[in-house]
Amino acid sequence: MRSEHRTILALLALALAGHLARWCAGRPGEAPGGIAPLGGIRPGNPAAQRDSTRRLARPLGPGERVNVDRAGAEELARLPRVGPGLARRIVADRLARGPFGSLEGLDRVSGVGPRLLQELAPHVAFGTGAGRSPP
Repeated sequence: MRSEHRTILALLALALAGHLARWCAGRPGEAPGGIAPLGGIRPGNPAAQRDSTRRLARPLGPGERVNVDRAGAEELARLPRVGPGLARRIVADRLARGPFGSLEGLDRVSGVGPRLLQELAPHVAFGTGAGRSPP
């Protein structure tokens, strides 16, 4: 009987601890057990998401060049074979070590190699001008 009492007391203590944790973590006005996204991310407007997706998927026009020394990750991701991850690494490297100045400077970014540089050459510009440079 003694071990049964301990088991029952342990289960009651766990149930009480669970209710206490839910009460402390709960938000007023929300249903219990509601799931909150991490980092304060809230679902957005579907139309805004659609527009953002279209903007990101838009290919470079004929003769359009992206200034790698000024463009943000979103614009860099439009380059051939440059996805969002590599675009973020390019921006992070530029912020940490300064502008690239040339294709050789861009080679210092992890994930950029000779083959990618060759493919990017006709689509990139360098310098302190605008994010996009005219053809």
